[in-house]
Amino acid sequence: MKATYQVSFISHISLYISTRTNNTMIIDFKVSYKDYSKNILDFYGVWNYECPACKAKRQWTRHASYSRYLILFGQDALIEESLTILRLSCKSCGHTQAVLPYECVPYQIYSIFAIVEIILYYYQTKAVKSTCECYQISWQSLYHFLQGITTYLAPLELLLRQMALWSVPQKPTPAHIMKFLQDRHELVFAFFRTNRCFLFIRRQRTTASFYYMGC
Repeated sequence: MKATYQVSFISHISLYISTRTNNTMIIDFKVSYKDYSKNILDFYGVWNYECPACKAKRQWTRHASYSRYLILFGQDALIEESLTILRLSCKSCGHTQAVLPYECVPYQIYSIFAIVEIILYYYQTKAVKSTCECYQISWQSLYHFLQGITTYLAPLELLLRQMALWSVPQKPTPAHIMKFLQDRHELVFAFFRTNRCFLFIRRQRTTASFYYMGC
């Protein structure tokens, strides 16, 4: 069963992630880590984001930057990339927000698609040791990922049925669900939009709100 669903407005969507300590970030769904430097870090035009704090629009100035690592999946192995992340400051209220590419999971070094590949490998082999050795991860990290996907299996199944990607009476297995999520950021976004939560996030008190960017 091959997924063919498309989200026509995906290029105009950003996700705001906020924590109770007022740390805020923007995940821009039109930007990947591959073109982050071109479209975010080296961009000196007008930012279309709305400030989640004061709701002012296009009132951003460059504030600072910081380095972070992102573990991705490529060529049948995990790859570690170093990214320089830009922080913007709202000229209206002074709040600052980091802008992240869509592969990033907040407070997590592993990208969402790397996590999907690790979980898929585990369900195909049913071997903790083999999975940990293959991807050079700790068993604690693996169990965290598995616990995370177990939490979201029911809403992910519902989402697949709503999108007509899974129509048979039988429940999809976790492996089936992981295959649908592979390299498909439109499905990841659809999950955010429907459930107002972030897959695999470690900080359970983190909340998310959505902002629909203009064309």
